[in-house]
Amino acid sequence: MTVPKKLRVRPYAPAWQNRAAEKGWTLLDHHATPDCPLRLVNKKCQWPNDCLCEIRANDHARKWRNADGIEFVVWEPYSVTAHLPELAKLQDALRPYGIGMQIDSRYETWNPGNCAAIVFYRDQDFNALFPLS
Repeated sequence: MTVPKKLRVRPYAPAWQNRAAEKGWTLLDHHATPDCPLRLVNKKCQWPNDCLCEIRANDHARKWRNADGIEFVVWEPYSVTAHLPELAKLQDALRPYGIGMQIDSRYETWNPGNCAAIVFYRDQDFNALFPLS
């Protein structure tokens, strides 16, 4: 098992890594399928056997831990509107697992302003990840 590495701002790192480091996030890439939302509740990704995460909106995906220790998955497709029917089905499929989904530009790291950040989280983490203020 690979130990997750704490990202820090580095002059020659990819820009997305530096944006995440500035937010205090740690990249969690210690599984073969870190971008599957099922991993948030310790369920096994079913890829390549028709898993929930096998949709076109799963682009530029990564699993993170924030400074408060909360884990979440972010997908950053270039278009959300093209994937709305798929995302609605995915949201319904994740609900029984206690996994929520939110689109929030504060979570963009890949190409801010050009990609949409789809954030997957455990239901109990919603208020901590998306404070009103």
